[in-house]
Amino acid sequence: MALEFVEICLLAGGKGTRMRDGKRREFQTTPKVLLRIWHDGKSASLFAHAMHGILSLSPGAISVLASRHPRCGAELILEEISKFRETQRIAVHWDPLEKEFGTARALYQAAHESSFPVLVVVTADTIFPFRKLPLAVELHRTRKAGATWIITTKPGPMAQNSGCLLFDPEKGRLSLSKEGAVFPSGMVTGAAELVEGTSTGTIIFSSVFYRDRFAELRRRFCSGPIDIYHDLMPFLLNRGDEISVFDVAEPTPDLGTPERFIRFGQSAE
Repeated sequence: MALEFVEICLLAGGKGTRMRDGKRREFQTTPKVLLRIWHDGKSASLFAHAMHGILSLSPGAISVLASRHPRCGAELILEEISKFRETQRIAVHWDPLEKEFGTARALYQAAHESSFPVLVVVTADTIFPFRKLPLAVELHRTRKAGATWIITTKPGPMAQNSGCLLFDPEKGRLSLSKEGAVFPSGMVTGAAELVEGTSTGTIIFSSVFYRDRFAELRRRFCSGPIDIYHDLMPFLLNRGDEISVFDVAEPTPDLGTPERFIRFGQSAE
């Protein structure tokens, strides 16, 4: 399935605060997304690994959501982007230097400028099976969903917040998110039949739906940074919006902490 109608947005603006708790020098000096891993027989930064996966799908547009904060390595990220032959296809959206946007505001900035009907947000520090993304997008469109959270029911030992998403497997619908401590009234019926899932960090949005819901959230509740996973998605659940789920059914290691990064494999020198 071609993804020419999809814009994929890569989150690359985190400060790597948890990673800086590690004792290795590289954890203190290298932006998290530029730490190098050995995967699929080659060495690459987390950023490059994710970007290779994105480029393999030939989406309609590619955006990097980045920050000019000194700890985020803005110039180093631009240098990493310049290594790709497809550099001209990769747009960069920057957080304003004087304040933090949060991931949801950063995605809204990209969505506001996007002409594509579907947005996909992915994280750089999770090893995501990009080969399964076209099937997830197809399901999203078939269900005419506003949002589809890509989860895994086989998280493995290096998942973050394992089992924090509860969904109805018959309806393919998310019911509860313990990530944001959200337990919407009227949505817990039959809770014993719900299945635990774990976020892969990748979420598909219909662009108009995202723009409308984010604008409502910002207007009603938030003036500061807004996070996709802990603010926006719980807001959608509490609002009663149906959130579809797609299960990749395989581990998607989250390498956002020193412990999990080291367990995954030695950082390539």
